[in-house]
Parts: sequence; structure tokens; C-alpha cells
Amino acid sequence: MGPVRFSLTTLLTLTTLVSVLLASMKLLHPLGAWTLVLFCCAVFAHVAGNAIGSNLRDQATHGDGSGSALNPLPRPYPGKVNSNDFAPATQLRHRASLGKTIIGVTIFTMVAGALGGAMWLLWASHTSLTSAGLLFGATAFGVIGGLAGFLGSSFLFVLGHAIIQAQGKDKRKSKQS
Repeated sequence: MGPVRFSLTTLLTLTTLVSVLLASMKLLHPLGAWTLVLFCCAVFAHVAGNAIGSNLRDQATHGDGSGSALNPLPRPYPGKVNSNDFAPATQLRHRASLGKTIIGVTIFTMVAGALGGAMWLLWASHTSLTSAGLLFGATAFGVIGGLAGFLGSSFLFVLGHAIIQAQGKDKRKSKQS
């Protein structure tokens, strides 16, 4: 991957966007300013990761037996493919429902997060807390709890099925996408 190249128009557009970002930070609350900076960093990381991944994919060679940019060693017997050369096909590429357990865990962690967050808000700032602030805070804690519960339980679900499949004990059939 060579050096990054861009045109004068791109440079001026980027300079304008950074200037608008810095000017808006003067008007925003510090928390809002940091949220804006975090959003911009997330967008930058996404674009950079996409560019790096596309570049690595384009540099890799596929199927000619000569290796790739990531694995420069050629296959031991180019042209002869034996069934033992590759691992058996997995079912991980197939789409399957996560099931009612994941929904139940998500709802439980959402309710637990909302109740726990509301109790913490009442304890931490009981003198200056309004009912709207309590409702907003409980909702935010509920969303965070639900996301954490969904991500954690779905990760464990997929990990468990991957382990079962790796051991050769998976008998279920999933719907193809």
C-alpha cells in the first residue's frame, strides 16, 4: 500500500469539516463535543478499516496454488487437490435464528439495566433529580443493558454452536440465506 494521495479539493473539504467541527465544539456542552469527536473517530476508523481490508483482499491471490500476500508459501501439490487438503465445510455461513432465549435474556437485561440505573440515579442525585431526568436516565440504562445482554448472549450462543460443530456433534440444519 503506497502513500495516501488526495486532491486539493479533498484537502480543502477536510479542512472545512474540521473547522466546522471545532467551531461547533465552542457552542456545545463538553459532553456533546466529546460525543461529536467520538462519532468522527468511529467514522474515520470504519473508513480506514474498510480501505485496509479492501486493499488486502485485492492483493491476495486465490485458487492458483501460488500462495497469497498473507501466505506466500505455495500449496504442497499444485494442481492435485485431495479431500484431505481442506477442512470439512462448516455451517457457520448459514443464517439461523438465535431463538427465544436470546430475546428473553435481552428483555431481562434491559429491565435490569433500567431498574438498576434508576436506583443508582435516585441514590446518587436524589436532591436535584427531576422525574424527566429519572425517566431519561432509566431509559438510557435500559438500552445499554439490553445491548449488553443481546451482544453477550448472542456471542455465547454462536460460540457454543461453533464449538459443537467443530467437535462434529452438530445435527441441526439451518436455513440458507
